[in-house]
Amino acid sequence: MTGNQSTKRYPAELKERAVEMVLDLQRQDPGDHGVINRVSRQLGVGSESLRIWVKRAEIDAGTRGGLNRPGFSGGWVLPFAVAFGC
Repeated sequence: MTGNQSTKRYPAELKERAVEMVLDLQRQDPGDHGVINRVSRQLGVGSESLRIWVKRAEIDAGTRGGLNRPGFSGGWVLPFAVAFGC
């Protein structure tokens, strides 16, 4: 693979749908801790990948602590120099 080619394994639409499914199921039953594993098996994606996507979506939405990405609402982003002490 050359330097410019994408190495993304899953399309953005699949990621969005998977995250939406997890969040919907978690809202329906907050005590169910097997949601991510079930959805990942149903959609054929890695459970750790899905766990990371859900975490990222929650941070971007402001429902979970953490630094969100530029261009997403729900929080603030440290400038690179501040975040990494440059």
